[in-house]
Amino acid sequence: MSEDYYQWKRQTIESYEEHAEGLAEKYNRLGARRDDVQRVLSLADGDKPMVVELGCGNGRDAQVFLERTDDYIGVDASENLFELARENTSEGRFVVEDIEEYVFPKRTDCVVAFASLLHLNRAGVHDVLRRASDALGPNGLVYISLKQGDYKRGGDTVVDEYGERTFFYYQPEMILELASGFEPEYLSQQEYNGSDWFTIALRKQ
Repeated sequence: MSEDYYQWKRQTIESYEEHAEGLAEKYNRLGARRDDVQRVLSLADGDKPMVVELGCGNGRDAQVFLERTDDYIGVDASENLFELARENTSEGRFVVEDIEEYVFPKRTDCVVAFASLLHLNRAGVHDVLRRASDALGPNGLVYISLKQGDYKRGGDTVVDEYGERTFFYYQPEMILELASGFEPEYLSQQEYNGSDWFTIALRKQ
């Protein structure tokens, strides 16, 4: 990958680190994704599936997952968000790690990425999906939400009260192209805050 990509990614992570408390307040105002969490767990195999959440932030959704399963790992690149997640959710396990470098536990049941893979380019998303597939057990699930739009090689860099962050937008068809070894299980499209989003669940074949 290009040096520019790594520079954008470093800047994005630094922004999450610097503005962790403000972002946590924003996430808390938005509220947990209860409907999505319930859908993930209803699609998963088993009563208490092993869930890995990529980009767990301050742990707002971890608390909802832990109402239904005690086997949860939250991964985030920001150490400050990691500390907030640990303070908010004592029962969960949390890891500070770049999601492009995280090693998934074997026999994971579900990999969840709520609005986190949008900081990765095509190659990064493809690699995460490949490694998730290698670690998932039979019929394992990947559940993703992304902002919908035309993909740009360099992404879109946004500067706001939460710092400078780079985003990559996708279409569902592109995710399906990148997700070799998976079949679509669920797809929905939403309009939120003036932006188009989509949610897709992929079943390992």
